[in-house]
Amino acid sequence: GCRELTSDELLAAFPSLRAAFYLGGDTGPYENAFNAVGVPLFSCLTENSRVTSEFAFAQIILANKGYYRATRSYISWMWPLNFRYAKAKADLAHGNYGATVGIVGFGNVGRLVIAQLRRFDLTLLVHDPFVEDSDIIKAGATPTTLLRLLESSDVVSLHLPIRKAASPLIDESSITKIKKNSTLINTSRGHHINENAIADVASQRPDLTFVLDVT
Repeated sequence: GCRELTSDELLAAFPSLRAAFYLGGDTGPYENAFNAVGVPLFSCLTENSRVTSEFAFAQIILANKGYYRATRSYISWMWPLNFRYAKAKADLAHGNYGATVGIVGFGNVGRLVIAQLRRFDLTLLVHDPFVEDSDIIKAGATPTTLLRLLESSDVVSLHLPIRKAASPLIDESSITKIKKNSTLINTSRGHHINENAIADVASQRPDLTFVLDVT
């Protein structure tokens, strides 16, 4: 996304601006400036949430099937040997039946992902301290702490708002708590995870898979 703008910058650059259209979802970082100058700001929140949730849903299903682990292990020109090796790696995955999926962030995208996953026989965990537990339970999931979610989930999927916190939610300490042979998916914003820590942990724990749609 673009950087935050001040109301003075908006007036200086667009003195005749009457409306603005943001081709993304969360307009939070930009709302104050536009509200200050009385210009309505529209977004693609609904459309963007839908396509992002579909992408995340697909990656969760693939991860539970061991797709990424098998892909890393497969070398086409040595397929007779590597096919068996890749299949053995894929078989380390839980599969979707009876798997545990952790959703971090119960906003628009997180709710849509849960709705799509409910058709499967999965355990759904959700961490979002800003949402009532009763709302998460009504959606068919179980509210929990971030630590328990990381330790229990076969796949962890991040769906956090654009707003940047003082420090990444997923840091070096939390990454080390991730369950063996699991997958971490980030389709929210890159600043929610410590990517340097991920690189370090990935070199030490080849059992983990990281799917980073954003950086």
